[in-house]
Amino acid sequence: YQPADMIMVDFAGKKQHYIDIHTGECIECQVFVSILPYSGLIFCKAVHSQQTADFTACINSMLKYYAGVPATILCDNLRTAVIRPSRYEPVFTDICYQLSEHYATTFSATRPYSPRDKAMVERAVSIVYAHVYAPLRHDQYTSLMSLNEAMNRQLYLLNNKPYKNTAYSSWYFYDKHEQGLLKHL
Repeated sequence: YQPADMIMVDFAGKKQHYIDIHTGECIECQVFVSILPYSGLIFCKAVHSQQTADFTACINSMLKYYAGVPATILCDNLRTAVIRPSRYEPVFTDICYQLSEHYATTFSATRPYSPRDKAMVERAVSIVYAHVYAPLRHDQYTSLMSLNEAMNRQLYLLNNKPYKNTAYSSWYFYDKHEQGLLKHL
């Protein structure tokens, strides 16, 4: 992978939840996960659904978190992002074209039924399960905002954790090699 070349995005299969304080209802949330493959810097955010408004909010929050824009955003064949999947010429939704134009980047989709195309984000989802979901599993949250704040604390710890057999973390590689190469927001 080349620095600042690509961000891979996906929604996690397992959901998070919070408790509505007024009704006591357990409200499930989708979790958006992304990774910069070169540095391994991970981002995640809980949202109510995978619908267009939430997907757009996730893309905006992700780019704000990374403080820059890569050349390509690689996504799965989500209905929110891809109208017609294709191995060669997928057709994207209007919102993806608008986001591409606004941020001066391009969206790309994986080949249908080819998880190898986005292996890094699939691994990032597993890492999020172990390092973000697991520490929060016994806690109760009363709003989407409080759930995201708790997830951000765990994400901070995860991205600052040194890689195995080295003193360097994802943040180190991001700061040294990738941040300066990302396009400005």
